[in-house]
Amino acid sequence: MITRINPPELGTPPGYSQIVEVKAGRIIFIAGQTALDRDGNVVGRHDFAAQAEQVFRNLAIALEASRCTPANLVSSRYSSPTWIISDPIAKPETASLPR
Repeated sequence: MITRINPPELGTPPGYSQIVEVKAGRIIFIAGQTALDRDGNVVGRHDFAAQAEQVFRNLAIALEASRCTPANLVSSRYSSPTWIISDPIAKPETASLPR
């Protein structure tokens, strides 16, 4: 079971929780996903949005293979070979990425 907690004294942050409590009998770690398709081809070369879409498709496949959903995620990180997305909500390129 995952419980997300945001004490009123800390405010409600955009897109994440201040505290996450996990009570589980099973923990799954998914490797960092890339913009590669099943044949190892780069999807959307020089197109950040297309690459991000492929990464999230790959993540969805990994979650399904482990009998999980995005609701089961406790932590995720977004990065690119050229820059790290420290605030995905503030960057227009990432406004449509899944949260």
